[in-house]
This record gives sequence, structure tokens and C-alpha cells, in this order.
Amino acid sequence: MRKMEDLLLSIESATNLCSVALHRGGKLEATFEWHGLSSDMLGRMVDKLLRMAEVSVKELAAVAVSKGPGSYTGLRIGAALAKGICYGGGVPLVAVSTLEMLIKASSGYPLPSNTLCCGLLDARRGYAYALLTDQAGKVIKDTFSCEMGPKAFQEWGRPYRLCFMGSGADKYKDLLSRIKGAMVIEGLYPKASLLGKLAYARYRLGDYMAPEAFSPLYLSAFGGIPLPPKD
Repeated sequence: MRKMEDLLLSIESATNLCSVALHRGGKLEATFEWHGLSSDMLGRMVDKLLRMAEVSVKELAAVAVSKGPGSYTGLRIGAALAKGICYGGGVPLVAVSTLEMLIKASSGYPLPSNTLCCGLLDARRGYAYALLTDQAGKVIKDTFSCEMGPKAFQEWGRPYRLCFMGSGADKYKDLLSRIKGAMVIEGLYPKASLLGKLAYARYRLGDYMAPEAFSPLYLSAFGGIPLPPKD
């Protein structure tokens, strides 16, 4: 069966808001979102999405998945499902940073020119996962885990403003607001609808891999215990 060269399935399960989406030519065709996580539900939603679009896995050009960081269990479930579909359809896998998605989701908000953007996911037990970029997406500090104390991110607050988004920003809003010039965009989550858009651009550039080469970026051990922050 001929593959649809521009058809891409996306699976996002790094947080408690799970979603799947189908993009054609980088444009969203359909998506499902729900709160909660289970391998059965994720698989059923993918099956429903493909049946609704009358598409088989052998017609896909690629499968996109959130590579983390995020929920240890969620990332494992998403990776396993994505790899299985890739093997079944004989297609490559495209991985996109969960935190990069968060930062891209904030791009519609007007920000001062000297603002750095920080995607922040709650890692529990007083820790968070973070990625710091400028407004053009250039990485200032790559993905890391950090302890959310009074001095968190103070070193980045001058001469820049800081804009935080994600579950970590929602949880630690009061703490982050003490940083001079900082702002928090509440209620942003990584979603498959955005994942597919970002993944399609990478797919067109040849930035994909064989499914067996993919391993999620956990940054935590099983049970959600954060690993020590990177230097």
C-alpha cells in the first residue's frame, strides 16, 4: 500500500493531559484529548483516530512522540505505543521535547524583547524539569532538573525578564513571581496537536530515527523520584 507522504500520527503522554493527533501536510486533521493515563486508553484513542480518518498505520509517513521529560510511566507508555505503530507500519519515529512544546505553545503571547522563556514541568518532591530559551527558540540552558527553592532561576533574572509556562509554573507561581520582572502563563500543557506540527517540520528535514534508536528523556527514576540536578 502506498504511504501518504505527508500523514503523521502524534502521541503525547508526558503529562496527565494525554492526547493524540493526525496531521496532513503539517495541518491538523483530528485530535483527541483526555485527562488521565492508561495504555489501554491511549491505544483505543489512536485506533479511534485512525478509523475516523479511514487511515491504516501502513499509510502513515511517520509517528511523532513526546520524548520527555515528564511522567516516567507516561513516557514509557507513549514510547511503547509509538514504537509498535512504527514497526507495524514500517515508518520512522520523530521525537520532540516536551518542554519545547510548552515554549512553542506560549509563542502567541506578547512578551518584552528581553524575555527568556522557560518551559517548566512539575517533577514532584520540590523539583521541576526546565528548558530555557530565547524568544526565537535558541537554547540558553538545555533540559535539566532543578530544586524549586527561593533562589531558583535567580541567576537568569538579570538583565532579562523570565516567562514561565507549564505545570511547574502553575504549581510554583507564587515562588516564581518573587523574581523581579518574571511572569507566568498559566494553563499551558504539551499537546499532540502542537507536537504534530513541530514534528512535521522535522520530518521534512529528515530529522527522524528508526524506532529502536529512540529512548525517552526521563530525568527521574521509577516512582517519580527526580535525579540529581545536572551541573
